[in-house]
Amino acid sequence: MDYSLTKTDIEKEKQKGVLITAWRRLVPLMAEEKFTVTVAIIAILISAATTLLVPIIIARIVDVDLVTKNFQGVLMFSGLLFIVFGSGPVGSIQHGPCQCTGLTGNFYHDRPLGKAI
Repeated sequence: MDYSLTKTDIEKEKQKGVLITAWRRLVPLMAEEKFTVTVAIIAILISAATTLLVPIIIARIVDVDLVTKNFQGVLMFSGLLFIVFGSGPVGSIQHGPCQCTGLTGNFYHDRPLGKAI
C-alpha cells in the first residue's frame, strides 16, 4: 500500500499559485473599499490586543501588587484595566451582523431564530 501523508512539492506549488491568483483578482475589486478594509484591520488588531492584554494586567495585579500589598499599584493597574476594557469594544464595533450585511435590527427581530435566511 502506498500512502501519502504529506503534500508533495508540486501540490504545494499549485496551492501557492492558486492563492497568488486569488489575491491578484481580489485586489482590484477591493480598491474602492481601501478605507473600510484598513479600518477593519485596525479594529481587529485593537480587539486582539485588548484580548491579550487583559490577562497580563490581571496577572500583574494579583502576582505583584496584591502579594506585596502595594494598593497604589492595584489602583493604577485597575485603572489601566478599565481603559483596556473600554477600548476593546471600539475594535469589536466595526464587525457585526448589521455592519457586514447592511441589514437592520428589525430584520432579525421580525424573524424567529433559524429563519433569518
